[in-house]
Parts: sequence; structure tokens; C-alpha cells
Amino acid sequence: MKLSDKVALVTGSARGLGWQIVQAFAEEGARIASCDLAQSDVDQAVAKLGLPPARVLGIKADVTSERDVNDLFCRTLEKFTRLDVLVNNAGFAWPRGGPVNLEVAETPLDVWLKILDTNLNGTFLCSREALKIMRPQGHGTIINISSPQGKKGKLLRGAYSAAKFGVAGLTQVLALHSRQSRCAHAQSGNCPRLRCLPCLG
Repeated sequence: MKLSDKVALVTGSARGLGWQIVQAFAEEGARIASCDLAQSDVDQAVAKLGLPPARVLGIKADVTSERDVNDLFCRTLEKFTRLDVLVNNAGFAWPRGGPVNLEVAETPLDVWLKILDTNLNGTFLCSREALKIMRPQGHGTIINISSPQGKKGKLLRGAYSAAKFGVAGLTQVLALHSRQSRCAHAQSGNCPRLRCLPCLG
């Protein structure tokens, strides 16, 4: 198996793309740390994976909360003693329940901030904590899930496009840092990578 005994933490992984990623990683032998906003959703996802308790950890965490993110990484390290892969998947184009399809001139500040907070600030907070683990290890992989809207803006998706452009820029900076420290590999993409990417150095 390509990820045998590797430890992978995937944010926003109780459903959708995140769930598909943890399934794929588990099938390749990884030990999984899964997090999402609701403990009940996390518990259901962990149960569906059907992994032995030693190979899985489910945690309720809000990636926009510095305290939650710190706890998420502390608990992951406490259980597995290391972190090989972080997938920053948590994100959304608009808040659950709307509003949706907003022109910039009609976008409320609170909606703008919620979208940037989860997609961009959450990616920053999680990447920062992952680096604190990966640097002493001397290896690690950070995968940031982006979008075509992070390369080309889309009408009525102003906040989401801005956030994903930010994720792309942050990923480039992380890659430059990793080249300097030779400890972690950063990658941005529109789909999950189903293998552990080689670390620099």
C-alpha cells in the first residue's frame, strides 16, 4: 500500500470531497485523523471508514478557531506521534443556508469574512501547525485543495474567488519555505492526490 502507516489529517472530511479523500487514504493504508464542524458527523464518518481504533481519530474542530486548530494538531500528535500528510480541504463557496450568487456590490461583509475565514484563514492556521510538526520530523506533505476559481475569477463568486486566489498564493509561499528548510512539500490542486508526494530533500 502506498500510504502504509503514514498519518494523514484531512479537514472538512465528514462528507463530500473530504470524505472521498479519507476513504482513498485509508484504502492505501494510512492512519487517519478526520475533523469537521459537528461531532455527530465526524463520528458517522469514522464509523463508515471501519478502521480499527488504532488507525483512526475523529475530532470536532472549526478551522477558523485558533484554539480548535491547536487542539486538533495536539490530539493528532498525541495519538499518532507524527504527521505525514495534511489536506486542507475545509471550505465553501457560500455559507450554508445562503445567501448565494452575490455580486460584489451586494455582498455583506459578514458573508465575505465567513468565506475568507474558512477557505483562507483555516488553511493558514492548519498549515502553520502542521509545519511545527513536520519541520522537526524533517519531512511532510501539505495539500491545499483549491478551485479553478483560484486561477480565474467567476462572476457572482467574488469572496470565494478571492479566498482561493489567496490559497494559491499561500501555497506558493509554503513551497518556497519548504525549499529553504527542506522539510515539507506543499502542493495546491483541484482534486486530491492519492499518494504521499515526495518531500523535498
